[in-house]
Amino acid sequence: MFKGRPILKWLAIAAAVFVALGVIGSFLPDPPPTATPPSQPVMTASAGSDAGAPLGDDDSGYPMGPPPAPAHNWFYQEGREYGYQGALSEADQRAGVGAPEVFMYRYLGEKDGVYSVATVSHGTYAVASCTNPCEVVKIVAADAFGRDVQRLAFNPDTIVGLALEDAFNGQLELYEPPRPKPVETVVVTEDDTPTDPADGPQAVNGGDLAAARADADR
Repeated sequence: MFKGRPILKWLAIAAAVFVALGVIGSFLPDPPPTATPPSQPVMTASAGSDAGAPLGDDDSGYPMGPPPAPAHNWFYQEGREYGYQGALSEADQRAGVGAPEVFMYRYLGEKDGVYSVATVSHGTYAVASCTNPCEVVKIVAADAFGRDVQRLAFNPDTIVGLALEDAFNGQLELYEPPRPKPVETVVVTEDDTPTDPADGPQAVNGGDLAAARADADR
């Protein structure tokens, strides 16, 4: 049939091969669908937002929140008084002092932009005041011998500087002095006055309060 026509012979063989491959492929299962990677959301800045703000770590696309408040400088708290640890001087070390002194401060509040803290140490009551930012600290100290006023350059590495920084950063609660307990008094009328003068001061002035009440009820 293909004698003398080799080209036609090879074309017929190639056609037969293609037909055979098509028949075999029809019996093979279809390949699984190719998974399409999820599309990433496009982060756009809304009106009024900071377009240059960094994105959060939770992949939400929203700008990160405000920075955390700075840590406080005090290391000890007793009620609404705050302790700041001093440093040992060479004289203290030579004297054998083993631990630095702790200075307790009270926050007196803010008025007209001026923050005030107070401390009581060795019989001296001192109030340190300054604005924020602070350049010069005004210190008013009073003791049994009088009153003294100092003005010092602000140094954040000093004890008073650390206390004022805590006041500026909202790390101190307002100090409220303890309220005095009410004093219970006994009223004795003229008719109920004890006849014995030796009994009067003892019964009324801190002696037996129950006995003084009984005398007043007679």
